[in-house]
Amino acid sequence: RRFKDFSAFVDVYVAACECLRDESDVRRLVMEVAEDARDSGAIWIEVAPSLTFYAMRFGGLDDTLKLLADAAGEAELKTGVGIGFVLSVERQLSLKDAEVLANVARRGAECLRICGRPAVTGFGLHGP
Repeated sequence: RRFKDFSAFVDVYVAACECLRDESDVRRLVMEVAEDARDSGAIWIEVAPSLTFYAMRFGGLDDTLKLLADAAGEAELKTGVGIGFVLSVERQLSLKDAEVLANVARRGAECLRICGRPAVTGFGLHGP
C-alpha cells in the first residue's frame, strides 16, 4: 500500500499496534514478518518497533522487548531468518522518555539474546 504522506502511514501503524492485545498476537506478528522475509529471499532483517504504542499491554518496555526477542528466536528457528531489533524514540517524545528508551535499548543489547546474538542491533529516531 502507498501512503499519501507520513501522517497517513502513522495512522495505519498506530491502528495496527492497537491489534496487539496479547502475547499470541505479538508472536504471530513476528512469525509472519519472518515468514514473509524468508519468502522474499531475506536471511537477515532488522525490525524497528515503536514500543511506546503497545508496551503498556505487555508489562512495560523491558518486558515487551523480552517478548519480542523470545518471539524472534522462535521465528528464526522455524524460518532461518535472523532478526535484530532497532529500537527508536518517536521524535515528539520528551528527553526523559528518550533516555528511558535508550536504556532499554542498552539493556536489550547487553542482556537479551536471539539465537546467541544481541537482540538490539541499533537505536534511533522515528517520525517526521
